[in-house]
Amino acid sequence: MTEKKRLSEIDIVKALAIIFVVMGHSGSPITHFIYLFHVAVFIMSSGLFFKDSSSESLKTLCCYILKKMKQLLIPYMVWNLVFLLLNNIFIHLNIYTDNPKVMSYAVGTQTKIHTYWNISDFVLNIKGGGIGTQIGGALWFLIILLFVSVGYGIRFCN
Repeated sequence: MTEKKRLSEIDIVKALAIIFVVMGHSGSPITHFIYLFHVAVFIMSSGLFFKDSSSESLKTLCCYILKKMKQLLIPYMVWNLVFLLLNNIFIHLNIYTDNPKVMSYAVGTQTKIHTYWNISDFVLNIKGGGIGTQIGGALWFLIILLFVSVGYGIRFCN
């Protein structure tokens, strides 16, 4: 059995991308510049590890898509459901806030909080994608990565 050698260049690129993500989310003076490329670096680096064998036939492509759905879509849905169920508790504990003083430091778009008091509110949120919570909205990249991965597999399917 042959051992695959790690590419240290890829590890360095990923480490730099992690540093840029932290800088971007910490309100760095160059946040707007960092936001031009930091997510794209992660998505491109994941494409470097695409295996041609994942799309050599329709059967392997379907297996690849199901695997990606298990890896990306299921965690996205589960964690958003958890955050949705904990939403009112997070509001009560001030984990979620719409305090203008706190939100002035926020870079994202989730500046309003919503309480869910009945089952229809929960169902409407889930039907709408389940990203109505401040923490759940941060998982948007999993869906983008799923679409890019599936698109890449379809592109190279024989």
